[in-house]
Amino acid sequence: MSDLIWRVEKRKLSELKKWKKNPRKISKENYARLKQRITDRGFHDVLKVDENNIVLSGNQRLSALVDLGYEEIDCKVPNRAMTEEEKDKVGLESNFSDGENDFEFMIDNFDIDLLLDVGFDSSSLNLKKEDGVLNSEQYLQKFSIVIECESEEQRFQM
Repeated sequence: MSDLIWRVEKRKLSELKKWKKNPRKISKENYARLKQRITDRGFHDVLKVDENNIVLSGNQRLSALVDLGYEEIDCKVPNRAMTEEEKDKVGLESNFSDGENDFEFMIDNFDIDLLLDVGFDSSSLNLKKEDGVLNSEQYLQKFSIVIECESEEQRFQM
C-alpha cells in the first residue's frame, strides 16, 4: 500500500459527514467560544477528511462553520483510500497533544486577558482571584518589578 500523502482541497460543507466514532465533546460555552473565534479571526484551520468526505478531524469546527453560514472550506484529503485502522489513527491522533504548554513562559510573554480570551482557563494559568481581579504569582512579580523602576527608560529595558 502506498504512503498517505495529504493535499488541501476545497470541499462544500453540505458534502461533509461527521465521523461516527468521534470521541470528542464540546460544552455549550466552548462551542460558543469556537464560533466567536471563527467570527473574529476567520477560519484559519483545516478539517481532515477521508476519501468519502467523512471528517476525521474537525467535527466540532464543522458544526460551527455550518452554524455560521460557511459554504465551503479547505480540507486535507488523502491521496488514496484509507484503511479503517488508518482512519481511526488519524482521527484520534489529530486530537491528541504530544506537547504541553509552558504556562510560566506564556504569562511572561502574553497578556493575561489575551490568554483567557483565546480559551485558556484561570486554573491552568495558575491565576487566583484577589480583590475581584485575576492575578498570577509570575504576573504580579513582573508587575512589581515594573512599578519599582525609577525611570521610563529602565521600565522598557526589562
